[in-house]
Amino acid sequence: YNKYCNGNISTILFFYSNKKSDIVKSEDTGRLLDVLYSKHIDNLIIYSFDVHLESDLINNLMEKYHVETSPTLVVNGNTKLFNPSNINIVEKYLK
Repeated sequence: YNKYCNGNISTILFFYSNKKSDIVKSEDTGRLLDVLYSKHIDNLIIYSFDVHLESDLINNLMEKYHVETSPTLVVNGNTKLFNPSNINIVEKYLK
């Protein structure tokens, strides 16, 4: 879209886990993304993926972006962030 339509849309791939050992971190990151989305509603798309679902799509994305733990964010296909603790950390990578 950005390349062909002269757009300025950022994307975030959110890889999370519902497992007991990861759920608090994943939920915290989810809340951070809720706030981030409300600030950038016109130019941000967030896709969420449970890393433990049996899905070729999720497995392929995890392999492509070398996602090994959760929660992990992939911002605009080129920046990988593990368990970001602050909205500013993520915002600096948006378009």
